[in-house]
Amino acid sequence: MTMDSERARLIEAFRAWKSEIFALTREIVAQRAFSNGKDELAAILKDLPVRNFDPVLDLRISDEAGEIPRTTNAAFRHAGYQPGMPETFTGLGFDLSAHERAVDAAGRFHQGVEVSLYNRGVYDFLAKTDAEIADECTAVGSAWQGAFDAIESAPIGGMHDVLALAGTIPRGDHYQYGFVTEVTPTGASTAAHEPLAYAEVVFNALIAVEFHRFMRDCLANLDLPHSMVVIVAEHDLIYVPHTHYRLPGPAAREHSPTPPSIRQAASTPGKTAVFGRRPQRP
Repeated sequence: MTMDSERARLIEAFRAWKSEIFALTREIVAQRAFSNGKDELAAILKDLPVRNFDPVLDLRISDEAGEIPRTTNAAFRHAGYQPGMPETFTGLGFDLSAHERAVDAAGRFHQGVEVSLYNRGVYDFLAKTDAEIADECTAVGSAWQGAFDAIESAPIGGMHDVLALAGTIPRGDHYQYGFVTEVTPTGASTAAHEPLAYAEVVFNALIAVEFHRFMRDCLANLDLPHSMVVIVAEHDLIYVPHTHYRLPGPAAREHSPTPPSIRQAASTPGKTAVFGRRPQRP
């Protein structure tokens, strides 16, 4: 096999791996099966021959200071909302944004969540079906992208270690294409798959699932003035899939719909895939 053909084979194998991990992540998020999904992804990561990304296994995002509800209230206030107003604002977005990362004077990494508020003149979320909203979420540019009435930033906790780890990852073609070029003792060049690149894909997926778990728990306790659709994801980071929730306002809360059922875990976690065929180790 020539060098070029071997590189092409390795690139195709890496693309297939990423597609399978992304599909698995989307399924976990769609089913809200965060605990089982994290177990599934953790088993895949542990099955790889590198331990560089293991700190993500202990990731637990938190909001002990209550920044999410405080920032949400600030977004309504800055958009001019007054108690008793009709349902002018029907969409609320929570994005895990790469633009909201910072390093403090002590060298600790911090992550923020962008909170965006949208009025029904931009996109009437409440009048749209779940399928219509999902289609917009997966479009190159959604109907509401950039058309917010207010945008705020809420700092969240727990991400220092994974952000610090991500900052040490060297960037190059081998991380984009999943292979490295090696030189044999005879001086010939060969291409081989790069395990770190494969592991980083799962690392990113675990961050995405934990973020969605965190937001699901936050939204369960978020008080809104009226019914709204909440979008959770990030356009900039493709490994964080979009999902949306229909949150009832105070008057409708007693009649909120039953959440979707979640597939049960396999009897032997890590051995049998919970969400279909488990991606094969490279």
